[in-house]
Amino acid sequence: MKKGLLFLLLLLAAHALEADAQYRAQATLDSAEALIGSPLRLRLDIGPLPTGTPVQWPQMPDSFRALARAGAAQTDTVVSGNEVRYLREYPFVGLDSGKFEVPPLSFQVGGQTVQTASASIHLYPPDVDTTKPIDPIRDIIAAPGYANWKPWAIAAGVLVLLALVAWLWLRRKKKPVAAPVVKIPPQGFASLLRQLEAEQLPQKGEYRQYYTRLTDILRDAIAVKTGLHVREMTSAQLLRKTGKSLNELSHQQLRALLQEADAVKFAKLQPTLPMQETVMQTAFAFLQNARL
Repeated sequence: MKKGLLFLLLLLAAHALEADAQYRAQATLDSAEALIGSPLRLRLDIGPLPTGTPVQWPQMPDSFRALARAGAAQTDTVVSGNEVRYLREYPFVGLDSGKFEVPPLSFQVGGQTVQTASASIHLYPPDVDTTKPIDPIRDIIAAPGYANWKPWAIAAGVLVLLALVAWLWLRRKKKPVAAPVVKIPPQGFASLLRQLEAEQLPQKGEYRQYYTRLTDILRDAIAVKTGLHVREMTSAQLLRKTGKSLNELSHQQLRALLQEADAVKFAKLQPTLPMQETVMQTAFAFLQNARL
């Protein structure tokens, strides 16, 4: 009898531990109703998790039907003791009236797939009262004249002329901004990626340095192609500036690389081995597709 009771207690404890291992993720919109064109926020919340648990965020599309992305995501981390909680907000805007839904989104957490519930919102147009009469078009009212305006007009013309001369002189003196000087490797930028891969920084736990150097190589390649000072740009600025100079596939690959690198550098994400292999493969593919 005692052995059976002990076995039952052990079974219940194992079940409780298994329940604790089930991670929770949420996807919520900051409002259930909103006007068309109003700014919205889609908030992803994963945790609490044991510190060091690897997290792979869902791939966020540019739109969910009439809900369109309106900017870059912002990530935050909340640490409490041995647990961590990750928060990420995506700006959206509604483009049409009706009820729309954000479908369930999937995280990869500690080797498990964790899915959020769907989130819905009702978008409606602003109310217009058509029962009220339309105001008639009013006649043009002439402005009252002012006596002795010619001296003021002459003085204003002289000031404008002096300002124009000063602007032309300063523009002539101003030196043009030199294009960024980036040395192209003899074997191309792909050789720098192979060299970085051979150093095996992730195996040494140096994730931040690995992702920083990887994105710097890609930024230098883009600088050679576009002539932009991309080393000084944020990820959002870089994506916006290269929207016309890169093809659609290359732009999507660059977006995925920068989002994962930002999560490692700023949200302390510890990428898994498959994530490390995928990000390097994506970097090689980006250089090939962008012809860098």
